Amino acid sequence: MERDINALGNAPAICPSGYAIADLVAGRDRVGRTMTATDMDAVEATFARSAALACKHGFDGVEIHASHDILLDQFLWSATNRCRDDYGGPPENRARIPARVIAVCRAATQPDFPILAHVSQFKIGAYDARIADTAEDLSALMQPLATAGADILHGSPHEAWTPACDGSGRNLAAERRC
Repeated sequence: MERDINALGNAPAICPSGYAIADLVAGRDRVGRTMTATDMDAVEATFARSAALACKHGFDGVEIHASHDILLDQFLWSATNRCRDDYGGPPENRARIPARVIAVCRAATQPDFPILAHVSQFKIGAYDARIADTAEDLSALMQPLATAGADILHGSPHEAWTPACDGSGRNLAAERRC
């Protein structure tokens, strides 16, 4: 069964650049609407409100999902983030929106409230995809997330025993630990 990302009721599909992984894998062109600054502000506000409620109601922490082709992951991956502004291009720019989301969640919660960031090299349906090909690029993507207030970077590799980056010989957990 083919996935129709526009079949979300009346909600338009929005992405950093209008590209979704299912369509890239299938060889289709843009299917979504490119996010605006207003969209990004709304996403940040929603994450902040959710984190504040979780903290207020006694949750042990929150995990910001930025992997597996979910919206924040689409900013991290150059194939779905083709922005030509401050949010696209080099790794540190692609990490900007996920880092902003983490920062607003940090500001909306208690200082000791754990915030995890879930990141992944692979995508559902594209197991060879990578948000970074080199350890340096992976670090440039992850450092802004830690600086923004993520207490834990939860790495999700497709195959845990395989190297996360070309030439490194280390898996995703080892890359992030160093």
